[in-house]
Amino acid sequence: MPTPAQNKKIAMAGWKRSVAAHPALYGGFLVLAAAAAVFFLLIVPGARELQAGGASSVADTNDQIAAAQKKLASENGVVSAIAALSPSDLDKLDYALPGEPDSPGALAQLAAIARDAGGVIASVDFSVPQDQTAAALPHGVSGMDAAVNVGGMDYGKFKLFLADLESNLRFFDVQNMVFSGNADAVSLTLKTYFKP
Repeated sequence: MPTPAQNKKIAMAGWKRSVAAHPALYGGFLVLAAAAAVFFLLIVPGARELQAGGASSVADTNDQIAAAQKKLASENGVVSAIAALSPSDLDKLDYALPGEPDSPGALAQLAAIARDAGGVIASVDFSVPQDQTAAALPHGVSGMDAAVNVGGMDYGKFKLFLADLESNLRFFDVQNMVFSGNADAVSLTLKTYFKP
């Protein structure tokens, strides 16, 4: 009767004969095992990570589309409101709107509004579209954008600042605002109007 060591030698010899007799079968099995390991260890986790990133990218894109649609709806509301003005209101509009962009006048008004609310204008960047005919609203009204940074703003002061903007003689539309909590500052994107 063979010993356990001899049984092991016999089994190994049988294994070697089987591999030698069918090398393609065992080679194919090893290739499939390696491919399965690569698939489950590298490709599946990478696909999950890509899928998660893709989902957030789609969500971000949808948020950007929604924000753009909201901005467009707001601007269309302004256009519709101006287009619906009566002749007497148009005369008042001619009187109320400056005849040029007048960024110094707008800056002086913004500085006074910020000062009255207890804040200070840190910076203002005005921009007027180069092609006024393309950017013109109905009845020849044009817009000037302003990126404004106001410092020294807590919530109460900011409410006063917005209330003063609403009641100011010059029209200011707040289009965007970003708060900086640790610096007590707010950045606003405003639009003001003129009629050349």
